[in-house]
Amino acid sequence: MSVSEYFETFCINLRMKKKVVENIQNRYHQITKRINIDCYYNSSEITHSLYAGSDKNRKNPGEIAAILSCTKIRK
Repeated sequence: MSVSEYFETFCINLRMKKKVVENIQNRYHQITKRINIDCYYNSSEITHSLYAGSDKNRKNPGEIAAILSCTKIRK
């Protein structure tokens, strides 16, 4: 096998199964909603968060990162 074939195999093996990705997405939405309730007084599952990854169209759901922020603290 060539180096490029080894690298391609390596990249394929890094991908997560669809069910794993769905579980991560579900948890991501739950966490985002909780942060929004506690920090921003709304129950959105998407506001104040960002999915970051190399596939913007989510054709390859194996690459996901979630960025969540809470800049206001509710008292």
